[in-house]
Amino acid sequence: MKMIGVVTLQDIVEVIQQEASEDMHKMAGSVVADSLSTPTFQRYKMRLPWILLTLGGELFIAVVISKIFGDTLARAAILAAFMPAITAAGGNVGLQSTTLIVRGLGMGTIRMGQFLKVLWTELRLGMLLGVTCGLAAAGVAMLIEYRYPSVFKLGIAVFLAMVSATGATSLVGAIEPMVLHRMKFDPATACGPFVTMFNDLFGTSVYFLIATLLHF
Repeated sequence: MKMIGVVTLQDIVEVIQQEASEDMHKMAGSVVADSLSTPTFQRYKMRLPWILLTLGGELFIAVVISKIFGDTLARAAILAAFMPAITAAGGNVGLQSTTLIVRGLGMGTIRMGQFLKVLWTELRLGMLLGVTCGLAAAGVAMLIEYRYPSVFKLGIAVFLAMVSATGATSLVGAIEPMVLHRMKFDPATACGPFVTMFNDLFGTSVYFLIATLLHF
C-alpha cells in the first residue's frame, strides 16, 4: 500500500505533541477525552476510579498512623508539621522519574535491556536529591523548633525520612513504568496515582518509625 500526499514537519510535530499530551493526561489519572466539552457525568466516571484508588491508599495510611504510631504522634505532635514536606519531596522526585521513563519508553530512547542501568541511575539521583532536600528540611526544622527539647532528634527524623522517601519513590517511579511496559500495559495510565500513593505510605511510615526508634 502506498501513501499518497505529503507529510510535513508540522504534521509530525503535532502528532508528537498529541501523544505527549495523552501520556500526561493518563499519568494524572485522566484521559484526553476529559475536556470541557465532555459531559460532566462522563468526566466524573473517567476520573472516579483513580480518585477512589488514591483515597483508599490515603485512608490506609491514616489507619497505619493512628494504630501503629498513634502514641508517638501523641507524645510529639510537632512531627505532624513536617509530614507535608517529606511527602511532597518524595512525590515530586518519584513523578519526575516516572515522567522521564514513560517519555523514554514512548520515544524509544529507553529500552527494556537498560532496566538495571535505569534503576541505578534513578536511585542514585533520587538519593542525591534526598540528601540535599533532607539537609535543607532538617536545618529549617531545627531552626524553627530550636526551643523544642528533642530538636536534634526531630532534625534526624526529618532528614532520614526525606532521604528514604525520595530514594524509594525514585526507584518505584522507574520500576513501575518499565514493568507495566513489559507486561504490555500502558504505563502512563496508572503510574501517577500509584507513585503518589506509595510515596505517602512509605514516607509517612518511615518518618514515624524513625521517630519511634529515637524515642520521641
